[in-house]
Amino acid sequence: MSGTTIRRGELLTAEEAAEPCLAIDLLEAKYRRPRLREGLVWRSELLGRLHDARAASLVLLAAPAGYGKTTLLAQWSELDDRPFAWITLDETDREPDVLAQSISSALKPAGMSGSGFVVVLDDAHVGHPDVLEDAVLGVLDWLPAGSQVAIAARTEPTLPISWMRARRMIFEMRADALAMPTVEAASLLRNAGLGLATTDVEDLTRRTEGWPVVLELAAASINAQRDPTEALARLAGDDHLISEYFRAEIMEAVSPATMRFLIRSSVLDRMSGPVCDAVLE
Repeated sequence: MSGTTIRRGELLTAEEAAEPCLAIDLLEAKYRRPRLREGLVWRSELLGRLHDARAASLVLLAAPAGYGKTTLLAQWSELDDRPFAWITLDETDREPDVLAQSISSALKPAGMSGSGFVVVLDDAHVGHPDVLEDAVLGVLDWLPAGSQVAIAARTEPTLPISWMRARRMIFEMRADALAMPTVEAASLLRNAGLGLATTDVEDLTRRTEGWPVVLELAAASINAQRDPTEALARLAGDDHLISEYFRAEIMEAVSPATMRFLIRSSVLDRMSGPVCDAVLE
């Protein structure tokens, strides 16, 4: 795209692109590994598991937003001695030819020789399920020894996962594995400037189920209050920072039918198919 720059989804001439602060190379961002900000908790235990899983051709991180999938992969790339070819999928990658070109473009600077490499498909849930499946299986077919494909997605990809498990081709992490244990939650809260007693950290980790982004938002909410102890006791899902994130990142993707089901079934403490059928008639 010589002589052109993308700005806010528009194609600009070179002259227009000369305007400072407006021109941005979105293509470069698509293939750039996210930067690790200061104060992040290094997921040492998970990184050790990734290191030990080098025999698996496919690494799958599947969990809702805010579980640190991208951050974990970026931390892994910092420690691993192999080059990483990074692609953050966008809507254009729903087309087979575009996704194939994206993978090819990412691989060129990463190199495809030596001790192997890692192909990262981040935000894989954005792509079309069938297109993603064909692309992943195609890459796995020619993947050199010592190389891996790593997928980060908010939803379960349509891949032959059971078949891969039987052949020990896949290493998987989901929300339960990505949730922070108390010791990591304590580090996160300290880095956020929140000093809590061990029992309070344990309680907050239990209430948030170790969901990293909710721990971050909880820390921000508590720090904004005059009395942190009282703020911690009152903290719940209706806190505006937590509820706004949940609405924007989780509920926006829920269909109207599913939303109606969730609202109507929210009166239940425990859910099962027969119970929901009975209550919802």
